[in-house]
Amino acid sequence: MKTLRDAKIGDTVTVVKLHGEGALKRRVMDMGITKGVEIYVRKVAPLGDPVEITVRGYELSIRRSDAEIIEVEEASKVAERSVSVASSPVASAVSQSSDDSREIKIALAGDPNCGKTTLFNELTGGSQYVGNWPGVTVEKKEGRLKGRRNVIIQDLPGIYSLSPYSPEEVVTRTYLVEERPDAVIDIIDGTNLERNLYLTTQLLELGIPTVVAVNMMDIVRKNGDDIDFGRLSLELQCPVVPISALTGEGVHEVAAKAVELAHGGETAPRPHVFTGSVEHAIAHIEESIQGKVPEQSIRWHAIKIFERDEKAVAGLGFDSELLAHLNEHVAECEKEMDDDSVSIVIDQRYARVKEVTDRAFRRRIGRGQLTLSDKIDRVVTNRVLALPIFAAVIWLMYYISVTTVGSWMTDWANDGVFGEAGWHLTWPTSAKAIAWKEDTAEFMAAQARIEAFESAGDENATRLFRVED
Repeated sequence: MKTLRDAKIGDTVTVVKLHGEGALKRRVMDMGITKGVEIYVRKVAPLGDPVEITVRGYELSIRRSDAEIIEVEEASKVAERSVSVASSPVASAVSQSSDDSREIKIALAGDPNCGKTTLFNELTGGSQYVGNWPGVTVEKKEGRLKGRRNVIIQDLPGIYSLSPYSPEEVVTRTYLVEERPDAVIDIIDGTNLERNLYLTTQLLELGIPTVVAVNMMDIVRKNGDDIDFGRLSLELQCPVVPISALTGEGVHEVAAKAVELAHGGETAPRPHVFTGSVEHAIAHIEESIQGKVPEQSIRWHAIKIFERDEKAVAGLGFDSELLAHLNEHVAECEKEMDDDSVSIVIDQRYARVKEVTDRAFRRRIGRGQLTLSDKIDRVVTNRVLALPIFAAVIWLMYYISVTTVGSWMTDWANDGVFGEAGWHLTWPTSAKAIAWKEDTAEFMAAQARIEAFESAGDENATRLFRVED
């Protein structure tokens, strides 16, 4: 059995199976490493750990111990699989009630390092409150929208999914499901579109009015990539606004769109990302729990039941008979798909996300192509050459700093800057330069008198010795 740990730099492999179970397996799958996905091995640390790979269009570092659970084959040996995903028509736009002065809450959600905090600061300015979420040490930040004191902006912790494994995920999920803000701004990194849209598919299932803010557009344009925002909005069935939180581009537009959706007060459309027997099983679960959960989030609860999410199911208070009936639908689907429910859901989410990005995103540099940085890294991180290169660089730095340039700079600083004729005295008409010249002249005259006195003393001593002789 070949695992990702056995892959070499430059290999393109396809995931055959994920071994193991529990939180580690779920975390690896949430990162986009699912059955059938292609992985390109970019580089390996000189000592072998970690391994940097490209998966679903973004770069990821993974420990070699984690790579052992990922069974792979060469991409050329794996048959291509096509996944047909049904698309739904775009819902009608909500009506705007800009004169509504009621207090509304807008949540900022997104992956870590997507620019969420920068956007939060841009929207709220100095009107911020920082504390902790109840019962955990996760930071809680909220503020008032500049120019709209009735709009509260809630900055949620950065997460990769709504799975209940980390404290940040639990906090975000609890807030969205139980408190249900009036609208959500989902910030996604435009340079890692496929990775970030995985969380977007989960947020849309909550039924909360959502606007997607595609951040870092300045970098996307610099890279020469292109995003069809009309197509992206059509696929996601929600408004999509290009922004750059760093430069301020589109920031006010995305806030205005979120306020508009919040005032509309309508349940957002919940696009179906699953296919075949999976969608069939989820539909049956929705029918069975109709009226037992809030209508706005029935889709999300049905998917959590399908995934056998213990924390989500425990809070519903269903009797054992209903739970057994629901589990029958899940078991039938697992048997047909020959996989566990969690793996099935994650795999089909990423299949849908890939379909969306293929239709709406065009990358200038194709996958697997090496950038200049990659080419340099392949040399300086080579297992054989890395340590000699490191030693050579350290020796060169020492040589330059001590024996050549460093020595010249030290001499110049000691003599030219802080010496008797420092740089501040080089301007001949400056007061300091004139005073220095006068003092120097007095010193030289005194030195000449001392030398003359010493010379005269020597001559007198010589004459005295001659007389005595």
